[in-house]
Amino acid sequence: LDKKGVNSQRIDAFHILGKFEPGNGLTVTPSFFYQHEHADDTSAFYINTPGLGLYDQDKEVAEPGDDTLSLASLNIHEDLGAVQLTSVTGYLMREARRQEDGTFFNSSSFVALLGGPPAVPLPTPNVPAQTALNILANLPSPVKLDTHYVQFTQELRIASPDLPGQKLHWVAGLYYAQQSIHNTDFQRIPGINTTFASLYGVPLEATAAEPTFNGGVDGTTLFPGDIDESDDRTYKETQYAGFGQVDYDILPDWHLGVGGRYEVANER
Repeated sequence: LDKKGVNSQRIDAFHILGKFEPGNGLTVTPSFFYQHEHADDTSAFYINTPGLGLYDQDKEVAEPGDDTLSLASLNIHEDLGAVQLTSVTGYLMREARRQEDGTFFNSSSFVALLGGPPAVPLPTPNVPAQTALNILANLPSPVKLDTHYVQFTQELRIASPDLPGQKLHWVAGLYYAQQSIHNTDFQRIPGINTTFASLYGVPLEATAAEPTFNGGVDGTTLFPGDIDESDDRTYKETQYAGFGQVDYDILPDWHLGVGGRYEVANER
Protein backbone atom coordinates (compact mmCIF):
# COMPACT_ATOMS: atom_id res chain seq x y z
CA LEU A 1 0.00 0.00 0.00
CA ASP A 2 3.03 2.29 0.40
CA LYS A 3 4.53 1.82 -3.07
CA LYS A 4 3.27 1.72 -6.65
CA GLY A 5 4.55 -0.46 -9.47
CA VAL A 6 6.03 -3.02 -7.09
CA ASN A 7 5.55 -5.87 -9.58
CA SER A 8 8.02 -4.52 -12.14
CA GLN A 9 9.66 -7.31 -14.12
CA ARG A 10 12.64 -7.50 -16.50
CA ILE A 11 13.94 -10.34 -18.68
CA ASP A 12 17.31 -10.28 -20.45
CA ALA A 13 18.18 -13.02 -22.94
CA PHE A 14 21.22 -13.81 -25.08
CA HIS A 15 21.62 -16.55 -27.68
CA ILE A 16 24.61 -17.29 -29.89
CA LEU A 17 24.89 -20.10 -32.41
CA GLY A 18 27.84 -21.16 -34.53
CA LYS A 19 28.44 -23.60 -37.35
CA PHE A 20 31.74 -25.09 -38.50
CA GLU A 21 32.07 -27.32 -41.58
CA PRO A 22 35.67 -28.47 -42.13
CA GLY A 23 34.61 -30.81 -44.93
CA ASN A 24 34.38 -34.58 -45.38
CA GLY A 25 30.81 -34.55 -44.12
CA LEU A 26 31.69 -33.18 -40.67
CA THR A 27 29.55 -30.44 -39.11
CA VAL A 28 30.16 -28.91 -35.68
CA THR A 29 27.43 -26.70 -34.20
CA PRO A 30 28.04 -25.06 -30.81
CA SER A 31 25.43 -22.87 -29.13
CA PHE A 32 24.92 -20.95 -25.90
CA PHE A 33 21.76 -19.51 -24.39
CA TYR A 34 21.52 -17.23 -21.34
CA GLN A 35 18.47 -15.72 -19.69
CA HIS A 36 18.02 -13.70 -16.52
CA GLU A 37 14.65 -12.75 -15.11
CA HIS A 38 14.17 -10.36 -12.21
CA ALA A 39 10.88 -9.48 -10.53
CA ASP A 40 10.64 -6.75 -7.91
CA ASP A 41 7.64 -8.53 -6.40
CA THR A 42 4.95 -11.02 -7.29
CA SER A 43 2.12 -10.09 -9.63
CA ALA A 44 -0.48 -11.40 -7.17
CA PHE A 45 -3.08 -9.02 -5.81
CA TYR A 46 -6.00 -9.49 -3.50
CA ILE A 47 -9.71 -9.11 -4.19
CA ASN A 48 -12.68 -8.88 -1.84
CA THR A 49 -10.40 -7.89 1.03
CA PRO A 50 -11.83 -5.27 3.38
CA GLY A 51 -9.88 -2.02 3.25
CA LEU A 52 -7.99 -2.90 0.05
CA GLY A 53 -8.61 -1.52 -3.41
CA LEU A 54 -8.43 -3.60 -6.58
CA TYR A 55 -4.88 -4.51 -7.69
CA ASP A 56 -3.51 -3.66 -4.22
CA GLN A 57 -1.25 -5.82 -2.07
CA ASP A 58 -1.10 -5.77 1.71
CA LYS A 59 1.74 -7.78 3.24
CA GLU A 60 4.65 -7.49 5.63
CA VAL A 61 7.51 -8.71 3.40
CA ALA A 62 8.34 -7.93 -0.22
CA GLU A 63 8.59 -10.94 -2.53
CA PRO A 64 11.28 -10.31 -5.17
CA GLY A 65 12.79 -13.07 -7.28
CA ASP A 66 15.67 -13.83 -9.66
CA ASP A 67 15.85 -16.70 -12.14
CA THR A 68 19.06 -17.29 -14.11
CA LEU A 69 19.36 -19.94 -16.83
CA SER A 70 22.46 -20.94 -18.82
CA LEU A 71 22.40 -23.63 -21.49
CA ALA A 72 25.41 -24.73 -23.57
CA SER A 73 25.29 -27.42 -26.24
CA LEU A 74 27.62 -28.96 -28.80
CA ASN A 75 26.28 -30.91 -31.76
CA ILE A 76 28.76 -32.91 -33.87
CA HIS A 77 27.46 -34.66 -36.98
CA GLU A 78 29.46 -36.70 -39.48
CA ASP A 79 28.18 -38.18 -42.72
CA LEU A 80 30.13 -41.34 -43.50
CA GLY A 81 28.00 -42.26 -46.46
CA ALA A 82 26.80 -45.63 -45.23
CA VAL A 83 25.87 -44.28 -41.79
CA GLN A 84 25.31 -40.99 -40.01
CA LEU A 85 27.08 -40.34 -36.69
CA THR A 86 25.76 -37.73 -34.26
CA SER A 87 26.95 -36.58 -30.85
CA VAL A 88 24.90 -34.14 -28.78
CA THR A 89 26.39 -32.73 -25.55
CA GLY A 90 24.46 -30.43 -23.27
CA TYR A 91 25.11 -28.59 -20.02
CA LEU A 92 22.35 -26.74 -18.20
CA MET A 93 22.60 -24.60 -15.10
CA ARG A 94 19.69 -22.78 -13.50
CA GLU A 95 19.45 -20.88 -10.23
CA ALA A 96 16.17 -19.54 -8.90
CA ARG A 97 16.19 -17.28 -5.87
CA ARG A 98 13.07 -15.77 -4.37
CA GLN A 99 11.77 -14.31 -1.16
CA GLU A 100 8.28 -14.94 0.17
CA ASP A 101 6.20 -13.44 2.94
CA GLY A 102 5.89 -16.12 5.61
CA THR A 103 4.27 -13.90 8.24
CA PHE A 104 0.91 -15.69 8.12
CA PHE A 105 2.39 -19.20 8.19
CA ASN A 106 5.11 -18.48 10.76
CA SER A 107 4.34 -15.55 13.07
CA SER A 108 0.55 -15.69 12.92
CA SER A 109 0.38 -19.49 13.13
CA PHE A 110 2.68 -19.49 16.13
CA VAL A 111 0.52 -16.93 17.90
CA ALA A 112 -2.62 -18.94 17.08
CA LEU A 113 -1.11 -21.84 19.00
CA LEU A 114 -0.13 -19.56 21.87
CA GLY A 115 -3.76 -18.57 22.26
CA GLY A 116 -4.73 -22.10 23.25
CA PRO A 117 -3.68 -24.28 26.16
CA PRO A 118 -1.22 -24.32 27.75
CA ALA A 119 -1.41 -20.56 28.25
CA VAL A 120 1.66 -18.39 28.26
CA PRO A 121 2.15 -15.99 31.17
CA LEU A 122 0.32 -12.70 31.08
CA PRO A 123 2.20 -9.85 29.44
CA THR A 124 3.53 -6.93 31.40
CA PRO A 125 0.78 -4.84 33.03
CA ASN A 126 1.04 -1.99 30.53
CA VAL A 127 0.37 -4.26 27.50
CA PRO A 128 -3.10 -5.80 27.02
CA ALA A 129 -3.04 -9.54 26.29
CA GLN A 130 -4.59 -9.22 22.82
CA THR A 131 -2.23 -6.37 21.93
CA ALA A 132 0.76 -8.54 22.83
CA LEU A 133 -0.52 -11.35 20.62
CA ASN A 134 -1.19 -8.93 17.74
CA ILE A 135 2.37 -7.58 17.96
CA LEU A 136 3.83 -11.08 17.76
CA ALA A 137 1.44 -12.19 14.98
CA ASN A 138 2.50 -9.28 12.76
CA LEU A 139 6.26 -9.68 13.09
CA PRO A 140 7.49 -9.82 9.44
CA SER A 141 8.84 -13.26 8.53
CA PRO A 142 10.96 -13.39 5.34
CA VAL A 143 11.28 -16.79 3.67
CA LYS A 144 14.29 -17.19 1.39
CA LEU A 145 14.09 -20.03 -1.14
CA ASP A 146 17.00 -21.01 -3.41
CA THR A 147 17.05 -23.82 -5.99
CA HIS A 148 20.28 -24.59 -7.88
CA TYR A 149 19.86 -27.03 -10.78
CA VAL A 150 22.71 -28.53 -12.82
CA GLN A 151 22.37 -31.12 -15.58
CA PHE A 152 24.87 -32.74 -17.98
CA THR A 153 23.65 -34.85 -20.90
CA GLN A 154 25.39 -36.82 -23.61
CA GLU A 155 23.76 -38.64 -26.50
CA LEU A 156 25.43 -40.71 -29.25
CA ARG A 157 23.45 -41.82 -32.30
CA ILE A 158 24.14 -43.86 -35.39
CA ALA A 159 21.56 -43.81 -38.17
CA SER A 160 20.97 -44.85 -41.75
CA PRO A 161 21.56 -42.24 -44.45
CA ASP A 162 18.59 -40.34 -45.79
CA LEU A 163 18.71 -41.27 -49.46
CA PRO A 164 16.02 -40.72 -52.11
CA GLY A 165 13.88 -43.83 -52.64
CA GLN A 166 15.29 -45.61 -49.59
CA LYS A 167 12.56 -47.60 -47.85
CA LEU A 168 14.43 -48.79 -44.76
CA HIS A 169 15.37 -46.29 -42.06
CA TRP A 170 16.94 -47.04 -38.70
CA VAL A 171 18.57 -45.33 -35.73
CA ALA A 172 20.29 -46.58 -32.57
CA GLY A 173 21.93 -44.74 -29.74
CA LEU A 174 23.04 -44.32 -26.15
CA TYR A 175 22.05 -41.63 -23.67
CA TYR A 176 23.60 -40.48 -20.39
CA ALA A 177 22.43 -37.78 -17.99
CA GLN A 178 23.52 -36.58 -14.58
CA GLN A 179 21.61 -33.95 -12.67
CA SER A 180 21.81 -32.32 -9.26
CA ILE A 181 19.19 -30.20 -7.48
CA HIS A 182 20.18 -28.23 -4.39
CA ASN A 183 17.33 -26.68 -2.40
CA THR A 184 17.58 -24.33 0.56
CA ASP A 185 14.65 -23.01 2.60
CA PHE A 186 15.61 -20.42 5.22
CA GLN A 187 12.83 -18.86 7.29
CA ARG A 188 13.21 -16.31 10.10
CA ILE A 189 11.04 -14.19 12.35
CA PRO A 190 13.46 -11.36 13.15
CA GLY A 191 12.95 -10.10 16.69
CA ILE A 192 10.71 -12.95 17.88
CA ASN A 193 12.82 -13.69 20.96
CA THR A 194 13.50 -10.12 22.09
CA THR A 195 9.93 -9.02 21.36
CA PHE A 196 8.45 -11.89 23.35
CA ALA A 197 10.76 -11.24 26.29
CA SER A 198 9.93 -7.52 26.30
CA LEU A 199 6.19 -8.23 26.22
CA TYR A 200 6.04 -11.06 28.76
CA GLY A 201 9.10 -10.39 30.88
CA VAL A 202 10.52 -13.92 30.39
CA PRO A 203 12.13 -15.76 27.46
CA LEU A 204 10.08 -18.24 25.44
CA GLU A 205 11.98 -21.17 26.93
CA ALA A 206 10.76 -20.22 30.42
CA THR A 207 7.09 -20.53 29.47
CA ALA A 208 4.66 -23.37 28.88
CA ALA A 209 5.22 -22.84 25.17
CA GLU A 210 8.58 -24.61 25.40
CA PRO A 211 7.31 -28.19 25.98
CA THR A 212 4.47 -27.57 23.52
CA PHE A 213 6.64 -26.75 20.53
CA ASN A 214 9.82 -28.74 21.04
CA GLY A 215 8.60 -31.82 22.84
CA GLY A 216 9.96 -30.71 26.19
CA VAL A 217 13.60 -31.32 25.26
CA ASP A 218 15.74 -29.52 27.83
CA GLY A 219 18.42 -27.11 26.70
CA THR A 220 16.79 -26.36 23.35
CA THR A 221 15.76 -23.02 21.92
CA LEU A 222 12.47 -22.55 20.08
CA PHE A 223 13.78 -19.94 17.63
CA PRO A 224 17.61 -20.02 17.71
CA GLY A 225 18.82 -16.82 16.10
CA ASP A 226 15.14 -16.07 15.36
CA ILE A 227 15.19 -18.95 12.84
CA ASP A 228 11.84 -20.65 12.29
CA GLU A 229 13.00 -23.25 9.74
CA SER A 230 16.19 -24.05 7.87
CA ASP A 231 16.41 -26.81 5.24
CA ASP A 232 19.39 -27.64 3.03
CA ARG A 233 18.95 -30.65 0.75
CA THR A 234 20.56 -32.00 -2.40
CA TYR A 235 18.99 -34.50 -4.80
CA LYS A 236 21.06 -36.30 -7.44
CA GLU A 237 20.06 -38.56 -10.32
CA THR A 238 22.10 -40.50 -12.87
CA GLN A 239 20.44 -41.94 -15.95
CA TYR A 240 21.61 -44.41 -18.61
CA ALA A 241 19.58 -45.41 -21.64
CA GLY A 242 19.83 -47.30 -24.89
CA PHE A 243 17.34 -46.86 -27.72
CA GLY A 244 16.65 -47.89 -31.29
CA GLN A 245 14.03 -47.71 -33.99
CA VAL A 246 13.46 -49.26 -37.42
CA ASP A 247 11.02 -47.89 -40.00
CA TYR A 248 10.03 -49.33 -43.36
CA ASP A 249 8.05 -47.61 -46.11
CA ILE A 250 5.60 -50.26 -47.33
CA LEU A 251 3.84 -47.83 -49.66
CA PRO A 252 4.19 -44.07 -50.18
CA ASP A 253 1.49 -43.48 -47.55
CA TRP A 254 1.99 -46.62 -45.45
CA HIS A 255 4.83 -46.91 -42.96
CA LEU A 256 5.71 -49.61 -40.46
CA GLY A 257 7.88 -48.84 -37.48
CA VAL A 258 9.11 -50.53 -34.32
CA GLY A 259 11.30 -49.13 -31.61
CA GLY A 260 12.29 -49.44 -28.01
CA ARG A 261 14.14 -47.72 -25.18
CA TYR A 262 15.69 -49.19 -22.04
CA GLU A 263 16.48 -46.84 -19.19
CA VAL A 264 18.16 -47.17 -15.80
CA ALA A 265 17.96 -44.26 -13.33
CA ASN A 266 19.54 -44.01 -9.89
CA GLU A 267 18.47 -41.37 -7.39
CA ARG A 268 20.06 -40.36 -4.13
